[in-house]
Parts: sequence; structure tokens; C-alpha cells
Amino acid sequence: MITTKVGVNKRSVDMLVAGLKELGKDAQADLGKNMRRSVLPLGKIVASQVPTGSPFKGMQRNYYGEVQWQQPTAKLSVTPNRKRGEWTPLVSLLLTGKPKLGFDYAENAGPRRRAPKSQSKTYQRRTDSVTRSHSVTTQGNFLIKKARQVSKNNFKAGHFAYGNFLKLRPAMIAIAVLSLEQTARKWNVKVN
Repeated sequence: MITTKVGVNKRSVDMLVAGLKELGKDAQADLGKNMRRSVLPLGKIVASQVPTGSPFKGMQRNYYGEVQWQQPTAKLSVTPNRKRGEWTPLVSLLLTGKPKLGFDYAENAGPRRRAPKSQSKTYQRRTDSVTRSHSVTTQGNFLIKKARQVSKNNFKAGHFAYGNFLKLRPAMIAIAVLSLEQTARKWNVKVN
């Protein structure tokens, strides 16, 4: 799962949201509907550019079950009132391969805060009281290598969708701003 955000200056969004609240709750709902209708097609383009072939092919343990590869789906949420510093994430684009988690694993494979360990933490199964530990394979390293080969992007993580998102980000920002202006014009006409 990868989440990417398009943000604009917080003050301008605050002014717009305050103005929409004065007009009524329908105005803010209209903004969200207009944003989703205009920006979501670009999110779907990002999702469609993810390769359909699984980078898991040829791996020792091919991650059977829930972890199989699936083309991601794009979801968009409009959150004009959540603030972070000077910028407001106006539109959040979420790409996920759920219910199959292969895309999520491959997209986020790569960043490590610490060196891998040779043995796992000790654990107990529910069926018995024996404490166990198993050796950690290099399966994760192989997954990262395969993801980089298939995607041809040179990012630490975000092997598939993130690079495509960066290419379309300027267009997403332009469309989001245009959508804001259209909503403001529409509600100005309704008020006047």
C-alpha cells in the first residue's frame, strides 16, 4: 500500500474551507465530490501503469495465499482540514492490492532501519508451549532485487506506483487547484 498526497498552501485552503462552511455543509461535500471526480482518473492511471506480472515469480517461497500479486486499486480521499505545518494534504491517493498483499509488500520493500538478523525472535505457537526460533532467509533481499529489476525505478522503496505518481503529480496539483476554483465559482454564483 502506498499513500501519496497532493498539498497546497494551508492558508488558502483554510480560507476556502471557512467560506464553504459559511455556505453550508453541502458546499464542502460538493468540493469533495468535485475533487474525487477530477483527480481520481489520474490515480487510476498510476494504478494501471503498475506491471501485471508478479515480481514474486521465481522466488523460493512464492508467497501463496493472500500475498499473491494483484493490480492495485486507487482510492482518493479529500481532507481539506487536516493540517501539517505550512501545507495541507488536500487530496490523499491510496493505492493498495488488497485483498492480495503482494503489491503492498513489493511497493514498500527496501527501507530498513537496522541490519537483518540471522535468527527470528523467539515465539510460541498456540498449540504447544515450546519456545521456538527460526533462521531468517534472504527472501526479503531477493524480493527487493526482483522489485527493482521489474520496475526499473531506482527508489529505495516505492518501486512501482511511486515513480508513476511523481510523473503525474504536477498534473494532479493543477487539476486539484482547478477543481477548487470551479467549486468556489459555482458557490459564488449560488450565493450571488
